[in-house]
This record gives sequence, structure tokens and C-alpha cells, in this order.
Amino acid sequence: AARAARAVSRPPPAPTVPPFARASGGPRARSRSEPAVSPRTMRISLLALSGRSLANLDADASWDKEAVCARIPDIARGRSSEVQILFGAEKLSGQATLASIGATDGAQLHLVVSAPRLLATASWDGMAKLWNADAGECVQTLEGHNGAVYTAVFSPDTSQLLTACEDMAARLFNLDSGDCVRIFRGHRGAAYAAAFSPDGLRVFTASVDRTAKVWQTATGECIRTLEGHRGPVYTGAFSPDGDRALTSSSVDGTARLWDPATADCLRVFEDDGLLAAALSPDGRLVLTASGDRTAKLWDAVSGDCLRAFAGHEDFVVSAVMSPDGGRVLTASGDRSARLWCVKSGECLRTFRDMGGMASAVFSPDGVQVLTTTEDFVAKLWDPESGECVRILRGHKLHVNSAAFAPGRARPVP
Repeated sequence: AARAARAVSRPPPAPTVPPFARASGGPRARSRSEPAVSPRTMRISLLALSGRSLANLDADASWDKEAVCARIPDIARGRSSEVQILFGAEKLSGQATLASIGATDGAQLHLVVSAPRLLATASWDGMAKLWNADAGECVQTLEGHNGAVYTAVFSPDTSQLLTACEDMAARLFNLDSGDCVRIFRGHRGAAYAAAFSPDGLRVFTASVDRTAKVWQTATGECIRTLEGHRGPVYTGAFSPDGDRALTSSSVDGTARLWDPATADCLRVFEDDGLLAAALSPDGRLVLTASGDRTAKLWDAVSGDCLRAFAGHEDFVVSAVMSPDGGRVLTASGDRSARLWCVKSGECLRTFRDMGGMASAVFSPDGVQVLTTTEDFVAKLWDPESGECVRILRGHKLHVNSAAFAPGRARPVP
């Protein structure tokens, strides 16, 4: 009886009440459209390195870098962009969350967006491709050409790509959207080469129609036609200061230096079966590649031949100088590329590829060599060891040429 009396007098257990109900004085119905409230919600600001405000977010303390970037797609987007989010000395990366790096309500974080090293390839398959040079991944394919693409080069600010195509046109692509924004028409034969002026305001093209042309980048207007070659013009480029232009033709065996403002030919360099020509970084020397299995270095003012680089067993299809002007890089039909010392003419390194070399260029810092081959790939090499460090696969026909972007994209200002 006593136990029964105690059971009757014991008060009933208190009902379980959610924390939010206790705090507000009682439970409250929540509509389906109303988001759940998290006690870990905080207000954060994202700033550029300059201090400029980029975004303000209502964030959860559990957010990682991916979650933050998903809320700012217009800022953190890009071609495999490298995004860094910094809170003081702490970095939001990997498994780190806003809470783990110490961010609280009102925190100001800095956002740094930069692109990896980029390179472009041009192929007989009618496409130009953009690659992450660090990862070896294709990040963009630019289509719309009606024939083989012979050349693909970046604008000085890396925001655009210029191509030269078998369909007699050069095309300008916006790399953010991938759209072709301008077509340069006027040649009467395939456009073999295309290049930007150093300031990006002009475009230079070379064609099988025996001419080279200078165009306004912004309007696509042809402002000058350079005539004088007696055969197809295979290469064309501006000098580093933009005051001169260089072309070459194998049929007439010459490279020619021009004043692009007047279309006057300033100097002619003659060599047997000349296939390509390039200027030194300071514009004082001209380097040519020839069918006689050599590359030659010339004085751009006097026209004198200063040195010959001999050792290839077949015609030399391309020749360029290193950014510091101390080395020469050649590619040949003998399935090799070679690195030479400018002062001595000595061959320093040989890069061999069974696919057959079509071109070879230096990276902007000179620490890598990029070659294109007839077996549909481009390859990155270590010039010190001579070893291939990366193969870029994706084209369906052989790769005609390749180019590095001038440098990494600048961080968000």
C-alpha cells in the first residue's frame, strides 16, 4: 500500500523540449520554406589581397574550402583555378573547416585565385587544346575550325588564344567562355602562323598565299599586308619591342625582317631550304631552321651569319632561343630535339622520341622543354636530365605546335 501511495504522489516526468523551444519560451511551428537555424552559423567576409570586398556569406562553421567556393562560383571559377582561402596564417584546405582554422562570426578571410601554368596545342584534328602543365590535364578544347590548326598562341595577358587554321582564317577565343570572339579573314590560302604583338593590340598572320598580314585585335581589321616572299610563308612573329616582324619561306629560302607599320622589308636572310625563323629575346639576333640539317644564328642588323648548329641527321623544322638567350632548342625530322649552347655551338642535350618531332619550345622560365609529335601527343621534358616528365594525350591526329602561356594568371586584385 505504501509503495502504491508513493507511485501515485510522484510527479510525472517533464516532457522533452528541443533547445530552440526552451530558448524561445516554447515550441514553435516552422514552415517548410523556412531554413533550419544552426547555432554554428556565422557571418564571414571574403576579401582580395588588396582589401577589396569580394563577398559576404552566412556560413556554417563546418564548411570546408569546397563549401565556401560553391557559394562564390563567379569568383572562384576558372580553368582548374587554384583557390586559396586564408584566415591570418591559417589556410582553409584539405579537411580543414572554418571552425578548425579559428574563424568566428565577423571573420575576414582573404581569397587568392590564380591559374596553374597553362599551355596550348594545335593539331591536324581541327582542335586547339588548353592544358594544365602541372597536372598534364586537358582543361579546355576549342573547336569551330574547318581544317587543321597549325598554330595556337596566348595573348600577353593569357585571357585569349589565337589560332591559325587551314581554312584560311585566324581565330580569337575568349578562354573564360571558350567562345570564338573574332575571325580574321583575308588570306587566300591556309593560315600557317599567328602571333600577338607584345601589347596585344595587333595580330600578325602568315599564309600559304605568300603574304603576311597585320590586324587590329579589337576590330579584326587588316591594317597592313606584307608582300615579297615567292612562296608560302610558314612562320611569322613580332619582335620583342613590336617594331619589327619576322617571316620565313622554304620555297624562296629566305627569312625577312619587316617594318609592320610601313610594310617595308628591312633585311633578307638567305639559306637553303629555310623552314622556320625566330628572334632572340632582345631582338638583336635571328635564328633560322633549315633543310640542310642545321640551325643558324644571324645578326639582325648586318645580316651576317654568326654561328651554325650542326648535328641533326635530317631537316630542322623549328628553332627557338631560351628566355635568357643562352641556349638554342631545335626540333628535327630525325625524331629528336636538341639543346645547344649559343656561345660554343655545342650540343648540350638530345631529346629522342620515336613519334617524330614537329616543334619544340621553352617554358617561360626556361626550366622545361615542350615538344609536339606526329604520334598525336605533346611531351614535357627536363632539359637537365633529358627525361620526359609528362605526356599530354587527347588529340586524334598529330600535334603541329604548342605554346606556353606567358605566365601564371595574376591573383584576384
